[in-house]
Amino acid sequence: MSARARALLIGLALLVVIAAAGALWLKLDYDRFLETPLAVDAPAAFEIRRGDSLRGVAQRLAAEGWLARPHFMVWLGRESGLAGRIQPGEYRVEPGVRPRELLERFARGAVIQYPVTIVEG
Repeated sequence: MSARARALLIGLALLVVIAAAGALWLKLDYDRFLETPLAVDAPAAFEIRRGDSLRGVAQRLAAEGWLARPHFMVWLGRESGLAGRIQPGEYRVEPGVRPRELLERFARGAVIQYPVTIVEG
């Protein structure tokens, strides 16, 4: 084997190792995202408007300071099949809620229910 071929092979092997390390880092970061609760200090309301996409919702959650990596929320939605199933409404976001749980609430339509009293007469 020539020196040039050997250098090319070593370079290719190094490139594969770097790509594998990058993929592993990304996977570990994504897993950490799934297990880390949103940065919500107190219960709050969050509204999803009719026609909002998961990408837009994730960016708004990030703008509130609750979600560090909005692109991971989009990946979660695609991976779980819930991306296109989020429903409009007003949702309660509590401290300690994890991204998967919040996304499942959005897909179920588990909106805040307000009591209404109708006075007779």
